[in-house]
Amino acid sequence: MDGEGKQVITYLLNGKSLWDVFKYRFHLFALISLPLFIVADILFFFVNQMPLMLSIMTLLLHIISFFFFALLMFLPGVLRPHFNYENIEQLDDYPDKKIVADVIRFATVGLMVPLLMLPTALFLVDSIGVSSYIVIQWGMVGMILLLFVGIALPLVSKLLVKKSSFEQINL
Repeated sequence: MDGEGKQVITYLLNGKSLWDVFKYRFHLFALISLPLFIVADILFFFVNQMPLMLSIMTLLLHIISFFFFALLMFLPGVLRPHFNYENIEQLDDYPDKKIVADVIRFATVGLMVPLLMLPTALFLVDSIGVSSYIVIQWGMVGMILLLFVGIALPLVSKLLVKKSSFEQINL
């Protein structure tokens, strides 16, 4: 989100908030990357001749996962935005932002991915059957990710609306 740099002033002068900047950036990201993601999934389903119902359920879970991980990717810029920089490559060098990104990376790689893969591992070692696997992987995991996105977005909105004054964003 802070990739807008000092141009964020134009949004604020026009009565917009940082939440509006976030929505613009997030929608742009989704508009550019989600169609490619969906086409790749459909191609994968076609090549592997997956049943239609399983393909639809997998596609829905992938879209929910896409929004979950996209939101995680945006969080360092939301929690610790830096709009005053000379070069956009500097954004990854701020220590406070690195800490947030490292915590998110650890939580994702160390906790979320193993938890998301747990139903698959249980299915592969025959601890659960196909129907249980489908209910857990496509139902419960999808609901948990959707719940997280549903809770996180209003919190991000509230945080960014509060940070929308010139004094709070250090321009």
